[in-house]
Amino acid sequence: MRRMLIISDTHCGSKAGLTPPGHRSSKLSSRNRERSFAEQQTIMWDWFDEEVGKLGKIDVLVVAGDMIDGPDTKTLGSQQITTDSIEQAYMACDIVKRINADKVEMLYGTNYHTGYSTDFEEIISREVGAEKIEAEGDYGFEGVNFNVRHYAPGSSTPYGKGTPLSKERVWQELKSQRYGVPSCDVLIRAHNHYYVAIEEYSGLCISLPCLQGYGTKYGSRVCSRDINIGFVHFDCENGDYKWKPTLLNMELIAPQRKQL
Repeated sequence: MRRMLIISDTHCGSKAGLTPPGHRSSKLSSRNRERSFAEQQTIMWDWFDEEVGKLGKIDVLVVAGDMIDGPDTKTLGSQQITTDSIEQAYMACDIVKRINADKVEMLYGTNYHTGYSTDFEEIISREVGAEKIEAEGDYGFEGVNFNVRHYAPGSSTPYGKGTPLSKERVWQELKSQRYGVPSCDVLIRAHNHYYVAIEEYSGLCISLPCLQGYGTKYGSRVCSRDINIGFVHFDCENGDYKWKPTLLNMELIAPQRKQL
């Protein structure tokens, strides 16, 4: 039995992103109902550190994109610990090094966060010893075939979150039949910051949870849907697999009710 851990959307550099202790600022605060960013960062990192430790030996780590948040040009960096994408990349490296997997595979995230003219995730890839960063990962792992990409369309309806995953699955099967691209047992997408798993006759589809918390301007002022913070791991052997999501209790960082 060998273990694969899959993470995505750490958004290092964002005040709400997963932030290793050496990169935090003591001046981070929030002026609204969200907990202070400093408090949220501590809660999230301590939880992450403890839960990764419980997994024990990790044979393969797959990083499914958006490890850094970028310069945040839309809000002129007002949501950032640092707007320096290289410094953010080294934050991300510290996360990968904490996981300490035997092998690392990396996938590109979205250009807005990770760079239009420069792919800063390539810096992370080289620094942590990943063989090659790719747009799409087709992996065979102990007889189980995985297809992993960062982006997939999302859904704003609570009962429709699985629909984009099913669509991705159909497209993957059509491409396999028409063009001979690899078929898969497990299809994994990220980007939407919520966890959904659909198991059907053709295999398993998963939308990965994120590792970014509350308090971004877009998330708190525009989005209505919830988020899930966490990661997913697989135990595989001889073509069989078991998977388990590890999710943060969102009450620990949820916005607090204001008493009038």
